[in-house]
Amino acid sequence: MGLKIKEKKLSLIYHGIKPINFLTREEARGKLPLISNFQFPISNFIIGTIANLYKTKGLEYLIEAIKILTTYNLQLTTIIIGEGEERKNLEDLISQLNLKNRVFLVGNIKNAAEFLPALDIYVNSSVKEGFPYSILEAMSAGLPIVSTDVGGIPEMITEGENGLLTEPHNPEKLAQKIKILIEDGELKNAL
Repeated sequence: MGLKIKEKKLSLIYHGIKPINFLTREEARGKLPLISNFQFPISNFIIGTIANLYKTKGLEYLIEAIKILTTYNLQLTTIIIGEGEERKNLEDLISQLNLKNRVFLVGNIKNAAEFLPALDIYVNSSVKEGFPYSILEAMSAGLPIVSTDVGGIPEMITEGENGLLTEPHNPEKLAQKIKILIEDGELKNAL
């Protein structure tokens, strides 16, 4: 039989992160193309994420959402920092959707979180998740966040207060949430 402990004796202690030496926005936008070996317009609105290229990260839905957003003639660049077994599939999808000049798989970057200030919006498209440190890092960088509503993420993000949440596996709804932040500068800055 299991040990029973009174609820009043329990406390929930959330994860924390150590301080990050973020680059300035200008430094991050200047160095990122050099480190990644990709040339992309740094004047564009930049959407990004830091994620292992695994199926559970739902990056195909982010890429499909970007395709939807291109129909609005938005000047967007999307940067995905990370590496993994889904690289070939994601490269194929980027090519198939004609997004080679908009979506960049930049690979692993040492101290990737330091580059977060280069982004305008941080997106987490996971279909399965625990309690992702990358969202804590994006929050620490002061970025507005759009994330899927999975795992421990709703304990980190309250819809409309410190980010926007959407259902997983749905590029249309993900695109809608991203578009809201692109078009509503006041909300973007508040988040």
